Amino acid sequence: MLYRALADLRGLPYIDSGMSPPPSLLQRIPPALMQSRRALPVAEEGGAVVVATADPDDRPTLEAIGRILGLPVQAALADPSWLDEAIQRAIAGLSPRPG
Repeated sequence: MLYRALADLRGLPYIDSGMSPPPSLLQRIPPALMQSRRALPVAEEGGAVVVATADPDDRPTLEAIGRILGLPVQAALADPSWLDEAIQRAIAGLSPRPG
């Protein structure tokens, strides 16, 4: 609830377990960037990419994701523990399946 309150206070969207990042965005972002910077693209809305992050003030990371995707970025706040789990699930979903 702390992060939801902080998002409200800062006028940022809050991202929680209801989001499922689209593979079309995830496939273009290096997994190491998502893990090390705790930033996960979760949606494309209105010509911009929504990036869930624990640190919405990390402009260099948000700008890097915007450059990679060729889209403006809208920061959204997320609880760090949820974010870590969501990033791990997203990366696992990108891994090639043994066949």
